[in-house]
Amino acid sequence: MPAYKPGQGLSNEALVRLRARKQGTEGAVELPAKDQSQQWDQLLGVGAKKKPRCGICTRPLGAEELVAKQLVCDRCTSPPAEGFVSESKRLQESLAPVGCPTPSTVASDDSERSTSDIPRMHSPSPAQVMLTAVKKALAGHWLDDNHGTYRIDFHEETRWTCVLEGADRSLRFPLSYDARRNVIWWGADKTHFIDASAVFERPDEIRWYQSGDTERHQPEFAWYRFSPAEDMNDYEVCKSSAIEEIEEQLLSPGNDGRVRISLWDQRYGRCLGSLKNFLASCPDKFTVIPGDGYRFTVTPVCKATNGSHLGSIVANAIWEIEDQLYAPDSKGYIWINRWNERYLPYLGTLRDFLESRPDKFNVIPGKGKGFQVWPADRRTRQGAHYGRDLFL
Repeated sequence: MPAYKPGQGLSNEALVRLRARKQGTEGAVELPAKDQSQQWDQLLGVGAKKKPRCGICTRPLGAEELVAKQLVCDRCTSPPAEGFVSESKRLQESLAPVGCPTPSTVASDDSERSTSDIPRMHSPSPAQVMLTAVKKALAGHWLDDNHGTYRIDFHEETRWTCVLEGADRSLRFPLSYDARRNVIWWGADKTHFIDASAVFERPDEIRWYQSGDTERHQPEFAWYRFSPAEDMNDYEVCKSSAIEEIEEQLLSPGNDGRVRISLWDQRYGRCLGSLKNFLASCPDKFTVIPGDGYRFTVTPVCKATNGSHLGSIVANAIWEIEDQLYAPDSKGYIWINRWNERYLPYLGTLRDFLESRPDKFNVIPGKGKGFQVWPADRRTRQGAHYGRDLFL
């Protein structure tokens, strides 16, 4: 029969058992008496019985202390002898911090004198906190739109140096922090500036404004934080990204066959090895031409099916040719450095290419294999004198 029924309370049998256990309780603490149930044996052990203990030192209370209905033993309630430290006092002293001013843990005169000799640390000012935060936000490497790599050396409190890292040499520019305006100035002439507060709003981008653009309407240029992608450990992803960046340089107008990849070792070296070894490992993409010492140049391999690349090569060749033809001292003779290495696989010989573009060039045969070339729009250019003795 259950001891408790909803709405009816305890049964008579349960009340009798509780009354018997109450009468069997010893002392003043009124702990539960021994129970014969299986649950009691599982929790405390067979035949176990709770013992009243001191509330401070947790020692079992004696018979006299139980009769007197004490919750604390005589040892803890009696006045301490000289030089004796009670358990409660020892516990308080072990938990109290050094020099704590609370009444319960007031230190002695000797300890007060010793702590007063310790120099106190002053809290940093808001300006110092701001300066430290700005330096932390600007730390690391930054890339511009042309893959130029920058870093900032904080060698003084508010005067720093910006370093543009290059393959041949590094360029240095002075920077200065203006706490009153909360900006960072570029150069000794302070031609550009950064809003120091903006580095927290956009932690991965730095926008440089002209000195006169106080309202920050249009940034002159921007930097982007360099952070190697996590998937750069994947060889195929890393290889594809490197090839795309290399081809972008090789196919840009005016490229001389040299490749400069910012932070190659940090971005690609772990996965692809050195730049030269990687280029040599892609003969279907690049041709490496050895130079003096450790120098080398690179030419892209022609892909007839890749129209976008071929179009970029044609545009690059035209740009180099026109750059010479429109020079003030041009006499109709051109020389394209390393044409056979850079353009022959794509465009054929120089003369064949020039004759294939009558919309751009006029080729005038000379003696033997010699020839002159003039721009096709010579008559439309104001002040043009190209080929005057030949055509006018």
